[in-house]
Amino acid sequence: MYDTLFRHPFMSAAGLATLEASEVVAAMREVELALAAEQEACGVLPAGTAAALTAALPLEAFDLTALAAEVENGGNAAIPFVKQAKARLPESLRRHFHRGATSQDIVDSALMLLLRPRLVAIREHLARTRRAACALMRDHRATPMIGRTLMQQALPITFGAKVAQWAWGLEGADARLAG
Repeated sequence: MYDTLFRHPFMSAAGLATLEASEVVAAMREVELALAAEQEACGVLPAGTAAALTAALPLEAFDLTALAAEVENGGNAAIPFVKQAKARLPESLRRHFHRGATSQDIVDSALMLLLRPRLVAIREHLARTRRAACALMRDHRATPMIGRTLMQQALPITFGAKVAQWAWGLEGADARLAG
């Protein structure tokens, strides 16, 4: 059911599994409740608001089929999610839910929660790719190729040097992901 809220053709089965509609809704709920808890801690929301929101919005309260049907109308999954949540809440809590957030804030934060476990797999892929690049670099350290600068032919370089540039980029990507 992953394709009901998000559609992406270039993901592994494990990555797609994290986009199951129930997981996406759980992540959006977690973000909204964390936002309310933080606002409560800062004195923006009355004491007890986060707990009341948590109690009023159990995960099973959300209608995944209705959410999926409304995604196209709003452009993202958070819009129908917030609409459903507010419809469930007592009037006294509605104004405190989703306060100060945009739908994009909720979607982006929820996706980061869903992505976190995938970072391990991504970094493993990067490590494997870097090892392969290092082997390729060693094998071709003396293999000549045309150099390029600004899409124009330049002085020759080695294919090993070209692969070294790729490996350097992979290392940089891994360092950023680690952070």
